[in-house]
Amino acid sequence: MNEREEYFCKMPMTIERRLKQYAECPGHTERHETLWHEWNHNKRWLTQIQKLILSSFPSYSMHDASHSETVLHNIELILGKKNILELSPTDCFLILQTVYMHDIGMCITHEDRENILKDKKFHDYLKKMKSNTRDDLSKYAEILLAKCNDKGNLSDISIEALLKKKLDIYYAIIYLLADYRRREHGDISTERLISWINHPDKLGSGFSTIEIPERLYYIIAYCANTHTKWDFNEVLKLHQEDTGYVLDYVHPRFIAVLLQLGDALDMDNNRFHPLIHEYMGEIPENSEAHYKKHKSIRRLRITNEKISISANCDSQRELRLVRQECDMISSILQKVSYYWSVIRPKEMNIGLPTLDKTVLLLKGVEIPENLVQAQFEISQNKAFELLEGNGFYLNEKFAFLRELFQNAVDATKIQYFRDCKRRMKISEKEDPLQFSPHNLSKILPPTQYP
Repeated sequence: MNEREEYFCKMPMTIERRLKQYAECPGHTERHETLWHEWNHNKRWLTQIQKLILSSFPSYSMHDASHSETVLHNIELILGKKNILELSPTDCFLILQTVYMHDIGMCITHEDRENILKDKKFHDYLKKMKSNTRDDLSKYAEILLAKCNDKGNLSDISIEALLKKKLDIYYAIIYLLADYRRREHGDISTERLISWINHPDKLGSGFSTIEIPERLYYIIAYCANTHTKWDFNEVLKLHQEDTGYVLDYVHPRFIAVLLQLGDALDMDNNRFHPLIHEYMGEIPENSEAHYKKHKSIRRLRITNEKISISANCDSQRELRLVRQECDMISSILQKVSYYWSVIRPKEMNIGLPTLDKTVLLLKGVEIPENLVQAQFEISQNKAFELLEGNGFYLNEKFAFLRELFQNAVDATKIQYFRDCKRRMKISEKEDPLQFSPHNLSKILPPTQYP
């Protein structure tokens, strides 16, 4: 073995490289070559489509080719070299296609926008979002649903103020369309691929299904759809095994599970575009929280035996997001392990990794798991009621004087108890209130605090 061959032997095995090996190894068939060339053709097409996702979801984590590459990378780490080598050619082909296909529903076309704006479900979504004052997107729903009241000539209206209103509408459209489409993008990805299968003439030289049975592309569509269906029965509706393309077999449930895990583990720091704030300015609170969540990740180790995650967060909100994603990964692994014998390829002796204890820090301090989700919530309206006194001062002309007087009394009491502590020389942990007022008055007469 020469130096060059020895170097390439040390290269990590990838699913794409394994598919290429099948197409080049001695004794390969024409169908092996077809799988390899068809994949490369479709990869170029899908990568071009993924570039358009950023304009539809500018405030979200990136869902371009870099996301697909990371999901594949995670799947390869979960499988390990030995198991990648045991994948069938058709399994390799379907895993690659499914990973690159699963988010194409996030590409919002001009026709999509027109149809969404006409959709009654979107109108109901806007009304619901407007009334949900706990969600910062409610202000954008209010902007879209507000009646236009720009009257008079431009000379009577500040052009700057008018354009600012229109800019607010621009952002409202972008953020609300993105949030609405995100909820259904798995279904849209499936519908889009099926439409390509049924109407290949519309694609020109784009996505190709030539020679390979359409049946396999339907499997890809249904596997991709499961990544947003957290009811595990959706995975079990798929077959454990089906006939492949080159005297082999394909395993839809196995592919769907690998996609779910690989997608959920895309947690690393570089998930957002580096210029997101310069590009969008102020982004929605939820996007900002996810941006900081990814920045907080300090350890992400994925092997075919164990997954280890740790994070150091700046706020409890990011802490909860990391905890939720780790819980989701744990839930997937638990459900899959229960049905593993009817999911994995029968000929592969492959196990599942376990999720190690997740180490979560809040500004450097480790937080116990049972406290991460602890939070106190109150509606915005109720908070304002409490701050405003809930009508206690209604119609009182000089309520502010009573409030100032009460503040003065409270401050005097605090000062009195502090002086008592110093006079009695008691520790900070002890409370003067444990003594009777009669005894306290002997130590420090209240009359000294008029």
